[in-house]
Amino acid sequence: EAQRRISTFLGQMLNADRCGVVLADDFDGLAEEFGSAEIVERILETRTPMLLLCDTRNREVRPDIDSLVVSPVLIDQQLVALIYAVKYRDTPRSFEELDRLLVVGVSHHAAMAIQRLKYEQALLHSANYDMLTGLPNRKLFLERLSRSIARAKRHSDYGFAVFFIDANNFKLVNDSLGHQLGDEVLRQIGARLQRTFRELDTVGRFGGDEFAVLVDGVLTVQDVLPLAQRLLDTTSEPYNIKGHEFVILLSVGITLSSAGYEFAEDALRDADIAMYKSKEAGGANFRVYDRVMHAQLMNSLKLQTDLRNAYKMEEFLLQYQPIVSIETGEIRGFEALLRWNSHDRGLVKPDQFFSSIDTTGLLNSIESWVVRKASNQIAAWSRQYARPSPLFMSVNLSAKQLENPNLVNFIQETVEACGLKPEQLWLELSEKNSIGDEGSTIPKLQAMHELGVRLCLDDFGTGYSTLGYLSRLPINVLKIDRSFISEADLNPESTKVIHTVIGLANNLGLNVVAEGVETEAQLNMLRMSKCPQIGRASCRERV
Repeated sequence: EAQRRISTFLGQMLNADRCGVVLADDFDGLAEEFGSAEIVERILETRTPMLLLCDTRNREVRPDIDSLVVSPVLIDQQLVALIYAVKYRDTPRSFEELDRLLVVGVSHHAAMAIQRLKYEQALLHSANYDMLTGLPNRKLFLERLSRSIARAKRHSDYGFAVFFIDANNFKLVNDSLGHQLGDEVLRQIGARLQRTFRELDTVGRFGGDEFAVLVDGVLTVQDVLPLAQRLLDTTSEPYNIKGHEFVILLSVGITLSSAGYEFAEDALRDADIAMYKSKEAGGANFRVYDRVMHAQLMNSLKLQTDLRNAYKMEEFLLQYQPIVSIETGEIRGFEALLRWNSHDRGLVKPDQFFSSIDTTGLLNSIESWVVRKASNQIAAWSRQYARPSPLFMSVNLSAKQLENPNLVNFIQETVEACGLKPEQLWLELSEKNSIGDEGSTIPKLQAMHELGVRLCLDDFGTGYSTLGYLSRLPINVLKIDRSFISEADLNPESTKVIHTVIGLANNLGLNVVAEGVETEAQLNMLRMSKCPQIGRASCRERV
């Protein structure tokens, strides 16, 4: 359209017989138009405007041409087009210098128009496509998804599916190998997804390591299951980039149009929910959305809100489980147990809320509160009940708390502020919940050990790295997990494990506490095994 308008304008202004705008890809056609390849080559070489008057002595061009004006269109010193005007024989007037100047002026305006158009196209592309992978971005994906939803409403025999995809271990690759290599990984993931699906499907990237696919023309779960499996098979093949070989595990959530969506964002939300269910299962798998998932998410969001309010309203409290000498029955210390006395829910068990605290961002604050409050309590009891062997308080530390760079200073300040002897504070590390990054954790544990604080390995025997932990960590106390104690009445193998753990602790010079003792038979078995201390099971739920 722009070429046509320019040609029409020049024809009217110059009273030319023929005008045209020729783009770079079509320059070869000008040789035939002018009847001379030499003229075209001269323009391309000099990149300067030309006025050519043809008479009987100048036959560089076709014999029917009287005069010719040609001007290049340059953008950033690149020749992108040629504008020309032609007058044929028997014309009342040949082109003059003023005509050449007019064509030059038009070529400048054309250059600016083309430049502006390029900028507009670039802006339009960046508004709709991901700059790294070239895939449709979230905006364009949602537009296409909206059209699919509208089509599904009009035609009952049409359906679609939305895949929401997240690369589980991409951050590890990005942090360890660098962002430049990480960008290449994202490009390759996008390329593999495009190869997995058809051209009529839309593969998009939403930023970070999140991708989505709009699969056109599928109706049932049976239609999408082979696609999902093929996706996992394709993307689970090792990546080899700049000599580094690694595997990226994808979590995939899927929802179908049969859910009856009104808005694109709702379909994307449900696919995202299903993706997180896949991620919880460990990645390299997929989950198809159902309404139960949404209900669980809403319950989880409400729980997180209630937990934040509980912290503000001081609804958390501590209960204390006694740790007793198995020989004398004397209380030696206590384990602090976190409870939530909810205004709406009543007294809530930790296994119903503690795993959700981390998502609220309050875990460090709540665990620090537990340490301070428990330390103040044991200090008060020690002053009230003076005894040769002072009472101790055992408090659980999560792997998240172990990441706190100020942990050692906080423990030291708490001990000093409460007037405790360091050995009165026992800090429990759960093998079930992992010790965390040992590279940064062990120096902290060593520093706390040097302060005199006692370190306990909780849930002993339930993980896979127990003996390794004993050799690497400065542990003082082993706590035998209650699962072994509860089975001891019925399972002789559990009794053997308990004997072995106690013998191991004695050989290593470690103290032992058996947790969750409920029956006389269990107590007698532990007494025969010479277990020094037990935790009574009157308060079974623990942090």
